[in-house]
Amino acid sequence: MAEIHGTLKTALYRGAQAGIQKYFAGSGAKGGSTSSMLTSRSGKLANSVLASAETGIDPPAPNDSMTLITASLGSSVPYARIQEYGGVAGRAGPFKKKSGRRPQLPPRPYLMPTMTDIAAKLPDQLKQAVSQAIKQK
Repeated sequence: MAEIHGTLKTALYRGAQAGIQKYFAGSGAKGGSTSSMLTSRSGKLANSVLASAETGIDPPAPNDSMTLITASLGSSVPYARIQEYGGVAGRAGPFKKKSGRRPQLPPRPYLMPTMTDIAAKLPDQLKQAVSQAIKQK
């Protein structure tokens, strides 16, 4: 179980790393045009996703009884959700724009496509880890 947990942890981090590179279009200027892909100015959103790649194993010392392995990926930055799903940007009035309108941001998914990519590869990686663990016993 410890080897399977290690495989899951590695797969989650590598998958997140590949997804971030795949779903972020590079860098862009503040106030630039919006596209269907995210651009990065500071890298804070991408780094928060990579830092969140976490797996757990319960009980911490696996044995022959049932063991639970979990994985999570996300972001704690305040603007992560609006980038993933889109929506009205900014705070409600008073407005800084002369027109008094708040911009509508299009959805720029980065987290769900990354999780989909990871989920597609994970079964094969786990089968391989289980095979290796059985061979070593």
